[in-house]
Amino acid sequence: MTASRESLIRYLREWEHGRNVPQQPYRDLLSALYGKSFDELGIATSAPQARSDVGLIYATSLLEAVDAVAHLARFDEQRHPGVVAGHFSEEAIYAACLDWLFGNARNDLTNGAGRVVHRDVEEVVATTTMFDGLDRTFGGEHSRALAVKYLREVVIPRLHGTYDESVGRSLFQAAAVLCEVIGYMAYDDDKHSLAQRYFVQSLRFAKEASDSAYGAYVLNTMSHQALYLGRTREALRLAQVARQGYTGTHMPAVQTEAAMLEARAHAALRDATSATQALQDAERFFSLHSPDDAPNWAAHWTDVVFASFAGHGWLVSCAGNSIKI
Repeated sequence: MTASRESLIRYLREWEHGRNVPQQPYRDLLSALYGKSFDELGIATSAPQARSDVGLIYATSLLEAVDAVAHLARFDEQRHPGVVAGHFSEEAIYAACLDWLFGNARNDLTNGAGRVVHRDVEEVVATTTMFDGLDRTFGGEHSRALAVKYLREVVIPRLHGTYDESVGRSLFQAAAVLCEVIGYMAYDDDKHSLAQRYFVQSLRFAKEASDSAYGAYVLNTMSHQALYLGRTREALRLAQVARQGYTGTHMPAVQTEAAMLEARAHAALRDATSATQALQDAERFFSLHSPDDAPNWAAHWTDVVFASFAGHGWLVSCAGNSIKI
């Protein structure tokens, strides 16, 4: 019996969104059509099925979060269409905001074989900086593929290793940065669902590292992505949560960026009064910022970047309503 066109379309849609794994003869047909192996298509019988929400859930359980990142990296390497080319989720944004502000975090990760020390963490930091530099200089998918492989083969096993509390916090902070960098690489390559998944997991790792400043930075990144995609109200909420979630004073670049993104969102919504107030807040925070004292992930905030954000907010604000800082 020949399958109808409608049933084939439904079948392919369910595969693309990770709700089924194609069986024969479709496995061979898909492999021939795309010129890819079963592993590359994410339909190998030995591979776990890719759930459509893999990586989108901010897990209370640390064990579940680490496993989610491992699965996400594996399906990313396999270029599973349901993960790499899925849909950007507005629901995941609001859930992540609520979980970051009010959710509980449970460390139920059992330490395994392999002792992890500060030098191992320093290697992760240095390698992540290298990947970030490669992406900024050359762009493209090549450096991201290497970063995902490094995350899956080196960093995830270390998260499962044995370490003391100090090393553990540093290790999860380093893992959070790597996930954010990989997510931004995917964002640059217009793989927005994939980027969003890495951002959510970066946020969870930042929580485990007790690093509210970096968590707010990740929320800023998510806000930037939402603005780019025209999801203005979601971008505004993310920037506001970033400001609420970090109220410290030692990392003014975080508040500067959050206030700037909030100003851009208000301007896009034609609320010149709120945009002006947010820009004034950003100027106040930026006056406290010193790039020389900031970590690598916050050192990009310079006078030029500040002026670019402020100028963009002014340009998209209400016609006839000037924003002054």
